[in-house]
Amino acid sequence: MLIALTGCQTPGTFISVEQAFKSFPPECTMRASIPAGSTVTEIEGLKEVVEQAGVVGPSYAGIDAVNHDTGYYVMCACGKNWDMSKMTELEAQGSVIPIMKVGQWEQTEGVFDRGSVPIQYQFAGKRSSFAGDLVIKGKMLFKGSCGTTFSVTEKASNVAAADRFIASIHDIRDVPQQTVPDAAARLRTIQGLRDQRLITQEEYETQRKEILSRL
Repeated sequence: MLIALTGCQTPGTFISVEQAFKSFPPECTMRASIPAGSTVTEIEGLKEVVEQAGVVGPSYAGIDAVNHDTGYYVMCACGKNWDMSKMTELEAQGSVIPIMKVGQWEQTEGVFDRGSVPIQYQFAGKRSSFAGDLVIKGKMLFKGSCGTTFSVTEKASNVAAADRFIASIHDIRDVPQQTVPDAAARLRTIQGLRDQRLITQEEYETQRKEILSRL
C-alpha cells in the first residue's frame, strides 16, 4: 500500500500551511494544527514511489514542516477502490515500519484501535542524536477510501508540544460554524493560555487563525 511508504519521499517547494492543505485531495479531510511561521514544503517524488509500488489510481499529497526544533509530517492517500474499514492491525503496523527505519527510531508504542471513528493506529519512538534525546509521536487514521498519517519529532524534554500536535488532529467536516460570541470566548481562552505561558506565541497564532476561519 502507498501508506506504507510514508517517510520515503523528499521535500520540494516552500509554501504556507494554508497552501499546503489546499493542495490535498478533497477526500483528505483530516487536519492538525501546524504552528504559524513554520517552514513548510510539499513532498515531491510521491508519484514515482506510488508507481514503483504498483498502486493504481490513488490521489495523494504530503507536507513537511519545521518550527524551531520541531518537525511535522502529514501525508494523505486515497485509493479509488480502497476500503479502510478493512484495515488490520498487521497492515497498520507494517505502515509504521518504514517511518521507524528511515528515522532510525526505536518504536516504543503501537496501539491499534478498530473501535474508534476513524480507525486509528497511534505510534511513538525514540532515539539519541548529537542534539540530544528525541521522540517521534504519530497517528494514522483510516476512513472511507483514505489513510492519513500525522507525525511530529521533538526533543524528549518537550514531549508536551508533540502531544498537543497529535491532540489537535480533527476532521474539518466535523467542525461546526461558530457564532461571534463563541469565537470571542475561545479567543479570550487562548489569549489567557498564552499569557500564562501554557502555549507558545506560535501555537496561539495558529489557534487564533483557526477560530477566525470558522466564522
